[in-house]
This record gives sequence, C-alpha cells and structure tokens, in this order.
Amino acid sequence: MTSNFWDDRKFFLPRVVADYLRTCKALLWMSIERKFFNIEIDGDRNLEVLVVSPGGVATTFLLNYLNGFVSVNDPHDGDGLKHLPGLPLMREGEGVKVLFISGDPNDVYASIKRRGWVEVQGAKLGSLMTVVLRGGFQKYMFIRSVKAQERRWRQCGVRDLLFIDYDEIWENVEKIGKFIGIDDEGFVKNFPPKRPRKSKSINKS
Repeated sequence: MTSNFWDDRKFFLPRVVADYLRTCKALLWMSIERKFFNIEIDGDRNLEVLVVSPGGVATTFLLNYLNGFVSVNDPHDGDGLKHLPGLPLMREGEGVKVLFISGDPNDVYASIKRRGWVEVQGAKLGSLMTVVLRGGFQKYMFIRSVKAQERRWRQCGVRDLLFIDYDEIWENVEKIGKFIGIDDEGFVKNFPPKRPRKSKSINKS
C-alpha cells in the first residue's frame, strides 16, 4: 500500500509542477507581452500580408512558404501577430492583406493539446478561463475562444481579407496567390504537398 502511494506521488508531483509552470507562462504572456488587442501594425514593419489563425492549422508552414514571395508576419509569432484574437490597430497599415486560416475547433484543440500549448494558446486568443481551468471545462473554453476569434475577424469589416479552411489550403493555392498578388508561377508549382495530420479529433462532442 505504501509503495503504491509513493509511486503515485512520484508521477503526480511533476505533473502538478509542470501544470503550474504552464499556467504561469500563459498568464505572463497574456498580461505583459500581448496587452490583448493593443497591438499596432505600422509602416516600420513593412508588412504586406498578415496571416492569422487559432493555431494547429499549418500556419507556420504557410508563413514560411509565403515568406519567400512577400513580407509576412513572423512564422514563430515573435511579433505577436500570428494568433490575434481580433483586429489590431492598423493606423499605418490599412493596405495590409489578411489571410485567415481556420479549422475545425476540435481538431485545433487536439493539435494544440498534443503539443502541450493549450494554456499559452488560450492566452494568445484572449481566453483567461482556458488558462485557469482544466479538463473538459478547459477544452470547452478553448474551443469557444477559437470560434470567437473567427467570428471577430469575419465581422471586422476589413476588405482585403481571405478566409481559407485548413483542409482547403492545397486546393486553393492559386486563389491564395492571386489574392496576395503573387505572379511567380513557381508559387503554385512548388507548393509543398499536404501531409497527414499528427493530431485529429476523435470525440467531436
């Protein structure tokens, strides 16, 4: 009996510590670095295309590829623009084109969960409840924030904005290139093929 108690505690304590550290990291990111919606896109960024998503929908892959043709936001979100929960301040950047990559919220959650980023990603989407809750409640709030992000962007009134679902990226490469204004034939010809997703939602309740 004693042996089982210590074995359980040996695995339980590291999980608690790791969970605590993820929460602290998410809260710190939310309160200091992002400042929620108070992010400006200005002329100094020399940004031509802003790519936004909830995460888990091949955004990094797409940004890295686009970066070879146009000026885009940081693929690794160093500029804080990749997962904006809503329209940022664009005083000097009204001409920036926006490409929003959406996806099934359950699949997005599965992808983010697999990588252990739920708390941090929830903070990026502006969801404090995703940061502090756990289990099914956390999943519910995360999925809710994913839906809210897409709704805000659809209602933001930006004219140069294209919505593409993750599963439709590869069949709309030409459409994406035309929207952005890429004339290079190699853009479509050399676009990398789709790879199987590592994470796929099993329970879409």
